[in-house]
Amino acid sequence: MDNVLINKIQDKVKALNIGLSSSKGLLKFTQELDAVDHLVTENETNTIDVEINSLDSILITEQFPVLIKIDVEGFETEVLNGATITLADKTLKVTIIELKGSG
Repeated sequence: MDNVLINKIQDKVKALNIGLSSSKGLLKFTQELDAVDHLVTENETNTIDVEINSLDSILITEQFPVLIKIDVEGFETEVLNGATITLADKTLKVTIIELKGSG
């Protein structure tokens, strides 16, 4: 949210405290609060459960966006698989996807 406030666009952005995936559930993430937080691998400690859902499911109850930015550090395929209806909708004008590796 820092960048939203710095750019003074809080009236145009709605941040939701949920992770995106292809379906609803929970994922364990590391909890170091830095740029390298990631899905938990075996034997990692200091973790947090993150609620996840598909973008298509979330947007059923939210105002439909005209722009979406996806920056999910290698989880792109899962997020896109849960956004097929959203990506096909003519209301969406811009989609920005930051890719890491092959996704």
